[in-house]
Amino acid sequence: MKQISKPPFTIAGIVLAFMVITGSALGGPAIKLVESGFDFGKTIQHVKVTHDFWIKSIGDQPLVITKVVPGCGCTEIPLRDSVLAPGDSTVLSITFSTKSFARKITKRPYLLTNISDQRVQLVIKAEVVIEPEQMAPLKITPFEIDVSASGRAEHRHAVFLIENQGDQDVRLKVIDEPEELVETTLPAVVKSGETAEGIVVVKKEAAGMEFEKSVTIELNDANHTRYSLPVSRLNPSSAGGGK
Repeated sequence: MKQISKPPFTIAGIVLAFMVITGSALGGPAIKLVESGFDFGKTIQHVKVTHDFWIKSIGDQPLVITKVVPGCGCTEIPLRDSVLAPGDSTVLSITFSTKSFARKITKRPYLLTNISDQRVQLVIKAEVVIEPEQMAPLKITPFEIDVSASGRAEHRHAVFLIENQGDQDVRLKVIDEPEELVETTLPAVVKSGETAEGIVVVKKEAAGMEFEKSVTIELNDANHTRYSLPVSRLNPSSAGGGK
């Protein structure tokens, strides 16, 4: 059964950031971020992983996002709306390109607004490895999920294998995915030494779209180990609306 939740940004169970509220008690624009950081966990080189940060205008005057600073050339941050009326929300989509990194990575993009000169700081983390075999306790095959059209209208899903190479049974859950595009189903438990299937299905309304996103899953082990799997759909025109 599919399980989705939105936990705080954690490393080894330590909460690093959950909510940011910036503004003046005397009125004017104010900003709220439900989360200010995200940990992608383990992923591989030369892929893109993504996460959406939601921004809400909670002041009594319009919030203007005057600048978005990615922090490095490996991070893209498209912003849907830069001016938000009181009560409005927008999404900040972060895409991190892993390139040839082979280590734990921390990036600190930030926003500038019309509230003050103070930065609204974000943090993203990832552990980039060369081969999926280095991602104990799980081995996920294929690690890059391709749901591209194959000329058949019904081709909107991909199956991947989850092998538990550890000595303990693990429970899995989806903690982040592009919900408007795909739905991911995981086995509730993968026993030690066994292999189970996961499935990514492109939603019918997204069958004609092209995208490069990712799905992040988390284990119930002591470290809350995470894996971010790139999910791409290219050349979707032949798939039409699907069924």
